[in-house]
Amino acid sequence: MKADLLLRGGAVHPLGRFGARAVTHLAVAGQRVLAAGGRELDGLRGPGTRVVDLEGRAVLPGFDPGSYLDQVARYRATEINLVPTMLGMLVTSGAAERADLSTLRAAVYGASPMPRPLVEQVLELWGPRLVQYYGQTEAPLCISVLDRHDHLDRELLGSCGSPAVDAEVAVTAAQHGSGILVISDENAGPELAPVLCAAHAEAWWLL
Repeated sequence: MKADLLLRGGAVHPLGRFGARAVTHLAVAGQRVLAAGGRELDGLRGPGTRVVDLEGRAVLPGFDPGSYLDQVARYRATEINLVPTMLGMLVTSGAAERADLSTLRAAVYGASPMPRPLVEQVLELWGPRLVQYYGQTEAPLCISVLDRHDHLDRELLGSCGSPAVDAEVAVTAAQHGSGILVISDENAGPELAPVLCAAHAEAWWLL
């Protein structure tokens, strides 16, 4: 059997029958790991195999709050991407406080609401490393960004940030200090409901 996906040239940490030792190659067919090892796995490459050259990057078997940041330090990661629940687990476990993050420049988070007490805790522990993205799959994935410098202003911690480079957004129907966020129909998928944005007199899409 040939692999559908072949990861090569990195530090892959498999589990189960493949052991805990890091290997350089991992072959996958469907939802199943075929083999973990070294260059001999290049023999599982077929005409339809997607080959990913890891270029020395690490592949972890899953998220473990007790060891995740140890791996970040070990491989000297510069950027990580987490959902708020994962950040909360790192704080609760104590891993966030004792971590060596000397190489880390940005911890990107999104995909679910971020509790303000949690973002304040992480800022206290890690300093200005947090970057938030806001959006949804249909409109497109990233609509706005709250960057590291924005996180220094406590008044902005409840904000969804500034528009991303490929998104055009507007706030319409504002009432009592709040409004409806809409995005240009050129960027939005058909799953979203169209509204008329008076400022532009054209169809936009309701988020």
